[in-house]
Amino acid sequence: MRIASHIKSGQATLMWRQWKKTRRATFAGCVATIAGAKYVSCKKESKVRLKPLSGGRSVAVIGAGVGGCSSAYFLRRLCGDGLDLHVFEKAVVGGRTDVIEFDGHKYESGGAVMHSSNKYLADFAEQFGLPTLQAKDVPSTPGAVFNGKKFILTLGTCGICTDLKLLFRYGLSTVLFQLYLRSELKQFSTVYQLQSNGEAFSSVPELLSAMGGEEFVQQTQFTAQDYFVGKLGWSQKMINEIFVAGLRVNYGQDSTVDAFTTMVSMAGAESGSLWNVVGGNKQIPERALQWSKATFHHSEVLNITRVDKGDSSPPKYRVSYQDVGSSSAKSEEFDAVIFANPLPLSHVSFTGFLEPVYTPISTSPYHRTVATFVKGELNPAFFGLDSYGKDFPFDIMTTAAVPEEISFPLCSIGLQIPSEATAEMVKQYLTPVNEKPERVWKLFSTRPLTHEELDRLFLKRGEVVAVDWRAYPQYSPPEQFPKFVLDDGVFYVNAIELAASAMEMSAVGAMNCSLLTWKHLSQL
Repeated sequence: MRIASHIKSGQATLMWRQWKKTRRATFAGCVATIAGAKYVSCKKESKVRLKPLSGGRSVAVIGAGVGGCSSAYFLRRLCGDGLDLHVFEKAVVGGRTDVIEFDGHKYESGGAVMHSSNKYLADFAEQFGLPTLQAKDVPSTPGAVFNGKKFILTLGTCGICTDLKLLFRYGLSTVLFQLYLRSELKQFSTVYQLQSNGEAFSSVPELLSAMGGEEFVQQTQFTAQDYFVGKLGWSQKMINEIFVAGLRVNYGQDSTVDAFTTMVSMAGAESGSLWNVVGGNKQIPERALQWSKATFHHSEVLNITRVDKGDSSPPKYRVSYQDVGSSSAKSEEFDAVIFANPLPLSHVSFTGFLEPVYTPISTSPYHRTVATFVKGELNPAFFGLDSYGKDFPFDIMTTAAVPEEISFPLCSIGLQIPSEATAEMVKQYLTPVNEKPERVWKLFSTRPLTHEELDRLFLKRGEVVAVDWRAYPQYSPPEQFPKFVLDDGVFYVNAIELAASAMEMSAVGAMNCSLLTWKHLSQL
């Protein structure tokens, strides 16, 4: 498993993994499907064979991250070889799945782990023959929750001990949580049945409602605090410690996040089910794009203009763009466009659309996340310890009190393992910290850390590299969602991120927009 190396669910998993080690798929797993960690297949998944389109149609996909490359793949699969398909990307293919070169190895700097039941991502890896590393093939590791003064919760590798510790600390809330998760398992898994049947939705609430009824939509309207404590009566301590710790590592936020996103944050709880692609997860979008046989433009899109022909014929969409390294603009017309970039981070202008594209809802802010890679020896005294001890945690999550207690916004610390590591290679990185203190660590924070702050955290350190980006939305319920449909023939993949941001969620949004596009093109 990629130890504490990803923005979605990895470290939250470490805190719950032993509790669920012997359990089968739960609702938590299903939530991860929606948000990027998990898929549970329906027992009878009947596929509707959509008729490939005749030649002469053209589609532009703007963005080549997981959402854009998945869209290209699904469009080719749905529409057939006759579709004239183009993908535009000004940066690198892969988007928020990326690796960095550090200390002679490659490490995941973006989305780093997936669940074995992520239908779309797992299917991609299998189809493309990508080697994977399965968490079940490597030993469990210790983790802890830090409150700014000391570790308030430590979890080792003994499953029974962890079960008892959690039950003693949080009471029946641990059981209620488990039952609540299980009760909604089948509802979450229906997203794949719906999409395999060719069903598509114009808005995120419609999609959520189709999967889980109004309860799923309602979860996006309440904070985690109000929903789980106020509405369901769960332990306040469990929310403050476990849930907030997971939210801080997975989304850089706390219990003011909506309840749906919080469930997503806790979704990777089933042990042994996480996996990653050996050599880097960005190979999935790269191979999906390659498979689609789309024309790739290393270009920045400047403008998308609706072009009405003045008769009853559907509009075209003129995409104006500039190749990277060129000073001249070009343009091409398409029958439809899939926009697979977050609108709040976009500089593309939209002309002639029936409704404004940039609105307060569609441009709600994205959260800043800084991933700092450090090779060095952590300072035990920073965590209130005299020495490492044989069970010093490989993964350290934090409570909401930490920024005030330590005076800087640290969210988590995790031991790193190179992305090229196989199961056998991983084991050599799992030597207890007290036996080999100098390691490569990744620190998540909400701003760059200063040299003085790093000096407090480390007894000694060498190379430091920081990746500063807008990783996911700033969640603030009650959530309002942009539509999947921006215009008659323009569809927005990233609308789904306001429900939950993750790799599999991007693929789900891509499939929805690809189905909407197919239906639009089939009417031309």
